[in-house]
Formats: sequence, C-alpha cells, structure tokens
Amino acid sequence: NPATRHGHHLQKTAIKRLEKAYGEDFGSFTLMRALPNPVYGIDHPKSLNHNHIYIHAKTMVVDDRYAIIGSANLNGRSMLTDTETGVLWHDPEGVRAYRIRLWQHALGSWPDDQPAIKALDYWHRTANTNACGGGVPSEGFVVPLLAAALDHYAEASLLVPEELV
Repeated sequence: NPATRHGHHLQKTAIKRLEKAYGEDFGSFTLMRALPNPVYGIDHPKSLNHNHIYIHAKTMVVDDRYAIIGSANLNGRSMLTDTETGVLWHDPEGVRAYRIRLWQHALGSWPDDQPAIKALDYWHRTANTNACGGGVPSEGFVVPLLAAALDHYAEASLLVPEELV
C-alpha cells in the first residue's frame, strides 16, 4: 500500500543519514525468522530468505539505568491519533538484567559480563554471520537491515501525509 511504501522510503532516508553521520559507529538491524522461500524475490543475500518479526512493544534502555517500554512508534500517527501507552522504569540492576535478556534473545547469546560499550561489534558480527548462514539464522534472530530490501519496497509519495505513516 502507498503509506507502507512511503514509510519504507522515510526509513531508508533516515538510515542513510545515520550511516553517513556515524559511519562504523552505526548499526541497522532487523529480526527475521526462517522461511522456505525468498520473501523479497531477491536471492542474495541469504538473510532475505526470512520473514520479518514485527515486535509491537518498543524499548529504549539508557545506560543500564533507565528503560522506556511502550507501544508508540516515532511517527505522526502514533503521536497524534493513536492511543498508545508506555512506562519509564528506573532500576539499574533490573534494567541491566532486562537489556541482557533482550540481547540474548535477539542475538542468541550475550555474555553477562560483556560491557555494553562493545555491543555494536557483537551485533554486527552476529547479524553478518546470520546473513551468510544458508538462509537460517544460527544465532538468535538478528540480521542486517539491508538497503536492498528497503529499496525494493521504498517509494516516496507526495499524496501520503506524514501523519499517516
């Protein structure tokens, strides 16, 4: 549908800006589950032989001290028209344990004593390994969010208001 395709266009534009601004200090990932056939009609890379896992709850963890968990998306529709909810959680011990558990689920493993500052390298390594793993993630669900997949569906539309996307 045009709104979804425009949303993919906005996502692609934002990711490209972040990649340009932060270079190797930026990572863009998605969660996939294995499927028997390519979803996007693209045979390479093999990570596209998966189906996106859409998670409704959004989480932001700040310095292992605070977490925000909620349903709102960062778009006009969530901010202006939909009914959304969220909670702020401050409990350094609990928030750190929560982050570790989330990362273990997404990545397949995460050492409890691994500092979060080393996370981006670990996410990149795991995602790239999964992308080349014969179409089936070997560790968790994380794969790189590929420009090829976004390009396939992204299409700007002057007729779709930002509030709708």
